[in-house]
Amino acid sequence: MSKTNRCLGKQGEDLALAYLARQGYCCIARNFRTRFGEIDIIARDGGTLCFIEVKTRAGGSCGRGAESVIRNKQRHMALAALQFLQSRNMLDAPCRFDVVSIDQAQQGPEFDLIRNAFVLDENNEVSDV
Repeated sequence: MSKTNRCLGKQGEDLALAYLARQGYCCIARNFRTRFGEIDIIARDGGTLCFIEVKTRAGGSCGRGAESVIRNKQRHMALAALQFLQSRNMLDAPCRFDVVSIDQAQQGPEFDLIRNAFVLDENNEVSDV
């Protein structure tokens, strides 16, 4: 990943944290890393634990950021989330997977919050909502 992309990603995560706070989310962890990958933000939305992927685009030419959260990325997020839940003895906690897509438009950032972007079935397989 280039330095420019890392900076854009960090800036996007900072923007997403502020946006999510305005939506009522309470951040409890950031950049949770496991051998399966990283979860950008873990937050509470009411009584629900949310595992959040943030995708930031400098412009619309590459499509919306949420489009890049493909099944393989979803599976890695799910495995990392399970590790987070197991490490904190929270396997019974209500949780979901959200995506925040940010488009850095000329007039300022445009946010798209997708709640329940994907789910795990009883076999811990990813499926669309």
